[in-house]
Amino acid sequence: MKYAIMVLFDPEQDDWLFVTEQVENEEGLKIPQPLLFDSIEEAAEHSLIWVETGKEDNVSIVIYDE
Repeated sequence: MKYAIMVLFDPEQDDWLFVTEQVENEEGLKIPQPLLFDSIEEAAEHSLIWVETGKEDNVSIVIYDE
């Protein structure tokens, strides 16, 4: 099981985006892919850089099924 971080992009539309990293594919092109963590604790620690005071609910850790 892997964990990912999602950040609220548009509260009015309830749109969420994954925190991503750039990964090189077979053709050598860099594509965005969700940044994945092996534990919820790792994801929670990393998510702190996305949390704004008073808007803690705008960051969520989710189970990511590939």
